[in-house]
Amino acid sequence: MALSAGTPLHILSGEWACKTGGRFNFPNRYRTTYLALDPVTARVEAERIVAPFVHFPIAGALQHVLNLGDPDITGLLQLSPAELQADWRFANAKGVETPTQQLGHAAYDERQIEGIAYPSTENPGGVCLTVFAERITLDSFLEVQDPNGVIRERISG
Repeated sequence: MALSAGTPLHILSGEWACKTGGRFNFPNRYRTTYLALDPVTARVEAERIVAPFVHFPIAGALQHVLNLGDPDITGLLQLSPAELQADWRFANAKGVETPTQQLGHAAYDERQIEGIAYPSTENPGGVCLTVFAERITLDSFLEVQDPNGVIRERISG
């Protein structure tokens, strides 16, 4: 497929994860964008999905992120490492919402949390980020960085 300059692909919209669900969202509830903070983590996280994928560098700034890489925070939330890494797909196939999805739903409903940073389940030391596209505040943004200018996409408050 050939793309024209400025073609929107809705990479950051969170529509796909809304339909399929994800670690922090039960299917068909709200839009969620899943990112990784480094290219290696992005690759190994994407390789576990049986679907084609393409990587895009993303620039951004978020003001209100819940950091689940901090053991004090996961302790306060009573979220165990096993719950944080549990396979949500199997539970969702049975119609069950996982503890991480319950946390994501609570964070989304809070209306002030823009995203959740969490340890990668596929790359030890890697960090992933889920962003609630509809919760981005005025001083925050995410933007696809395409040096060729073909793909232009930005979400902001």
